[in-house]
Amino acid sequence: NDTVQAGACTPAAGEYTSMRLWNAAAFATGWPTRPVTGQKRALVMATHWNDAAPVDPAPVEQATLGAGAPSLRTYLQEVSGGSLSLTGDMLTGVDLGARPAGCESAAILSAARTAARARGVEPDAYDYLFVDISRHSACAWEGLAAMPGNWILSNGVGHKTWMWTHEFGHSSGFQHSDTLKACPAAGSVTTVSGACTVSGGDDPTDTMGGGGMHLYPVDYRQFAGWVPDSQVPRVTATGSYRLGVLGESGTQEFRVARPDGGFLSLEYRRATPPYDDYVATDPLVNGVIVRIVTTGGTVRNRLVDATPGTSTTDDAPLAAGRTLVDEDADAAVTVCSVGAQGADLRIAVGGTTPPAC
Repeated sequence: NDTVQAGACTPAAGEYTSMRLWNAAAFATGWPTRPVTGQKRALVMATHWNDAAPVDPAPVEQATLGAGAPSLRTYLQEVSGGSLSLTGDMLTGVDLGARPAGCESAAILSAARTAARARGVEPDAYDYLFVDISRHSACAWEGLAAMPGNWILSNGVGHKTWMWTHEFGHSSGFQHSDTLKACPAAGSVTTVSGACTVSGGDDPTDTMGGGGMHLYPVDYRQFAGWVPDSQVPRVTATGSYRLGVLGESGTQEFRVARPDGGFLSLEYRRATPPYDDYVATDPLVNGVIVRIVTTGGTVRNRLVDATPGTSTTDDAPLAAGRTLVDEDADAAVTVCSVGAQGADLRIAVGGTTPPAC
């Protein structure tokens, strides 16, 4: 929190170091991670206030611990590539007492823990505590979680798997995502610059930003320890690059440094039902998804709408034949082609003219 003022500084000959090189040195030992791996157990509680009828626990159990899709359990198994396994136990018909006038998460969690112990179950013996409460108008949220943390509250929507995938993302350190829109475009080139605008959500591929139950993007997976650094290489030289399919072998992501310490993330998806249930012609699986990512203690995504001429972000990926220029990064990406095995790219760093396809 110190304040440092840089005055009229002139570097001596040979003492200049670019931000690009500084960034490379900063991450020489690997990208930031917060591993969420191995066998984890959750206590799921279907609760109600004493002025409300108990909820049907079956849909809540299926949405969280269900062995079939959709459920948080099968979602995490797939998105982690088997690196994370979720099991647990369910408590049903739990009366939390009088409905509170307000909505204090700490008080609700305390009441849930007390009720569990009254049933002879110790909630602290589990890795996670998931509590579905009766719908409460004083709570202005559908779901709530610490970021990062080990508990999730559901405001009467425990039957909705997307709520659990979203809030589990917060528990893992994933922030809400937003979108960079209305960037200048001329011909086949879209330019990321100060002329773009930022909008909340609108990323149809990210459950943290309006993407429903679609699988977490690759940068979340790397942050959670599900994808090794070797599969998310940093681009340091201009040239031709082959980007693999998300969730398969090979390169999962290319990262291009930005001067603020973040990076451009390049990701390519294909349809993998039931969660990434795109049709074959969907633009979201026929182009390279570009995001601006900032990471440290948490990770945050900003989708770049690489097709700004339309009113939707459902066609946001960078399609074959198009180029994205990032003025801040002094870099550019051209997608030459996409197919079942991945995407053929040309990337320029230290300049904004990629090699020809």
